[in-house]
Amino acid sequence: MTQGIQQKDATRSLTHDHGAPTNAPGPFEAAGLKRKRLLVGASVATAIGSSLCCIIPIVATVTGIGTIAAGAVFEAWRPYLLGITGLLLGAGFLLAYRDYQRACIPGSLCATRPMSRWSFSALGGAATAIVALAAFPYYSGDVARHVLGQPSPSYSVGSATLSTATFQIPDMDCPACAVSLSATLHKLPGVVDAKLDVDSGKAVVSYDPGAQTIAVLEKAILDAGFHITSRPRS
Repeated sequence: MTQGIQQKDATRSLTHDHGAPTNAPGPFEAAGLKRKRLLVGASVATAIGSSLCCIIPIVATVTGIGTIAAGAVFEAWRPYLLGITGLLLGAGFLLAYRDYQRACIPGSLCATRPMSRWSFSALGGAATAIVALAAFPYYSGDVARHVLGQPSPSYSVGSATLSTATFQIPDMDCPACAVSLSATLHKLPGVVDAKLDVDSGKAVVSYDPGAQTIAVLEKAILDAGFHITSRPRS
């Protein structure tokens, strides 16, 4: 009786070790999963890097740390980072497709277990998030307005007494930069309105000359990290 139980236990152990499916992934599956995670993680990192030119202005305005134009240095690297992001993401899809097509030998351990916990749906979700991050500069203005709020200056003065100064700012090339700089200018005493246009690189500031000066406005723009190529006209 005891001998029969021992034989059954040995058979059960042998079947578990050599024939029965287990939940733990095999070495090949684990290595493939690690490679895919690494590729997607790197894709996320490069996508974020390609959008730092428009992420940093919002962070700088909210926290007061750094300058609004600090992200401009990443603008020159954006095409290269986007290219790397695309290559890494494509490599992730290629690995997933290759593993999907690679069939196990019928009856082997991997054939009795799901091929991988990594699915095309998960990879598709990650790809959507990466594309959204890479495209952030195109909708960064809306995000900045939502985060920073619409400027509502408490200062009011009759329109007849207002002056207008126009600044040419060539390195204001991101919608988030324009919104962030506008919010900064609105906080200055005597400033009633500040309209910034990314396409023309112009900032048109309406202010009360009795409470504000062009020199202070110009300093605020320079302190934000931007450059002014021409003297403001008023």
